[in-house]
Amino acid sequence: MKGSDLEGTEYVPMFNYFEERGKDGCFRVQCADFVTDDAGTGVVHCAPGFGEDDYKMCVNKKIISPDNPPVPLDENGRFTEEVKDYVGVYVKDADKKIIKDLKEKGRVVRHETFKHNYPHCWRSDTPLIYKAVSTWFIKVTEIKEDLIKNNHKATWVPKSIQEGRFDNWLKDARDWCFSRNRFWGNPIPLWVS
Repeated sequence: MKGSDLEGTEYVPMFNYFEERGKDGCFRVQCADFVTDDAGTGVVHCAPGFGEDDYKMCVNKKIISPDNPPVPLDENGRFTEEVKDYVGVYVKDADKKIIKDLKEKGRVVRHETFKHNYPHCWRSDTPLIYKAVSTWFIKVTEIKEDLIKNNHKATWVPKSIQEGRFDNWLKDARDWCFSRNRFWGNPIPLWVS
């Protein structure tokens, strides 16, 4: 069956934690070009607070607003109040309990383990969790056309960088995140009046 045949089909969520988001388009089959059948079934769960592709797709389809993806994990990777059955449990430690609970509810058709690469911190060798965090951006997309025009006015040596790599980078420019959290970056001296 093709994914396009299922697009828009509503389904019963595995858990009812974010049921109210169903009215926004959650819990419906969506098609996206980053999902393929060469590394699994061709069906994935989207978590817009935990992956860039998921986030972009959900924003583009107006399932979430850009400033409000669901992120039910705290800064230590533990479930927050929204996920009442696992509050305070570290996300990786919850896997077995979640599978057990889904089996008890009759929501598991088949359970298998697949080995695949997963990012780990090079310092502590612990799993990394991709998670949306509050950051500040400069709206580069609003001034992109001016940046491209001004790039063509500048004198570049060699000229090939101006017309190639840098011009391509500007054409694909996205809003620039200039803030980082304290662990990864420097504090930003900022005064607000």
